Amino acid sequence: MAVPVAGTFGVLAFASSSALGGERTLADFATPQEARDFTSAHLPTALPGDTVIESLSYARWTDWYLNAQVRFPSASAAEAYLDRVRQTRALRDDYCYDGEPAFGARYYLPSVSACGAVEHASPEVLTLRCNTR
Repeated sequence: MAVPVAGTFGVLAFASSSALGGERTLADFATPQEARDFTSAHLPTALPGDTVIESLSYARWTDWYLNAQVRFPSASAAEAYLDRVRQTRALRDDYCYDGEPAFGARYYLPSVSACGAVEHASPEVLTLRCNTR
């Protein structure tokens, strides 16, 4: 988010904030597909097209942090997605969480050195957390 500042410095501060990403919420996305694609980019495997992003919070300054809640059409669909995460994920215990969440799966995204976890919030809803460190 840019803070209005007069003069050339203000323009540079705004451009710098925009380039780094600032903060985003679900309301910042034009379509549900755009929000789903953005969220999928922070996961080891893409979200299915029938999922709905219920909430999304993203902040990026030097590091970034994503928190989202995703509704699946059924409990079995949410569980199938968790299984797919477990099958396709990378792990890095020395850098990320060294224990599996009680009702989910953890992962490491080597391309961006990010740690994440997917956990059940309810049978049909998964909470996603991913961040760089």
